[in-house]
Amino acid sequence: MSVIGKIVNFIYGTNRVVLKFKEANPDEKVIAANGVKAIKSEPKTEVDTGAHWIVSKRAVAILTDKRIKCGNWSIPLKEITSSELVNLNGLISKGQLLNVSTANNEGYQFGMQLNKDWTKSEDLKLTYIDKEIKTSTFSWLIRIGLIVYLGYQVYEKFIK
Repeated sequence: MSVIGKIVNFIYGTNRVVLKFKEANPDEKVIAANGVKAIKSEPKTEVDTGAHWIVSKRAVAILTDKRIKCGNWSIPLKEITSSELVNLNGLISKGQLLNVSTANNEGYQFGMQLNKDWTKSEDLKLTYIDKEIKTSTFSWLIRIGLIVYLGYQVYEKFIK
C-alpha cells in the first residue's frame, strides 16, 4: 500500500473499524478494508466524476467472505450481480473504484486508494478495467479557485 493509502487509512481509522467489526462478526473473514468515498448510483452506472462525490459517504469499506460493509450499508455478496474494479491513475497516487450492482436494483461506487487485497475475493466476481477518468469542470474550477486564493495569500503576506 502506498504512503498516501496509509495516510488515508489512518485518517479514517481503518484498523480500529476493522477490529471493532471483527469483534462483532467473528464468523466473517475480512479480506480487504479501505477508507473510501462512496455513493449510491443506478445499477451498472458508468464510473463518472462530478459534484455528487462532494457529498459522498466517507467511511471504511470492509470486504468479507459474505458481504461488503460500508458504514450503515451492508451488501451481501450473493446479491451482487456485477462488479467492476476500475484502476485509476492520478497525479500523486494510484487509486481504484469498485462499482457494484445488486439484484435489488441498486448500484454502489467506492473510490479508494490502490489496495490489491480487493482482488483476493473468490466470491466477488470482479471485472477489471483500466480507465482514464477526466477531471470534471467543477473540480477544475475548485482547483483554480484554490490556486488564486493561495496566490492572493502569498501576495498579501510576503510581497505587498
